[in-house]
Amino acid sequence: PAAEAGSRAWAASEAANGATLTVLKALREDLVAEMSGMAEAAAAPLRVAVGGLAPVVTTLANPATPLPDALREAGAKVLKQLLRSGMIEEG
Repeated sequence: PAAEAGSRAWAASEAANGATLTVLKALREDLVAEMSGMAEAAAAPLRVAVGGLAPVVTTLANPATPLPDALREAGAKVLKQLLRSGMIEEG
């Protein structure tokens, strides 16, 4: 029974984390599309906002985080996109 409860909890966490990643991925894509037509000064606050997604995406991309296997690669890809685009302020 305890193992079954743990399995159900893991599956519920996978579903919630998968939904969160899907929303963050879409939000990032929408914001990047909006910024492409903006002057740099106007896009700066949005760039900071997109960079603010990094801690959540980093957690979701962590192999220890419950996430459906089908989305694991997507999590890593979104994190790489954030890093590549320079939207994450380095400490």
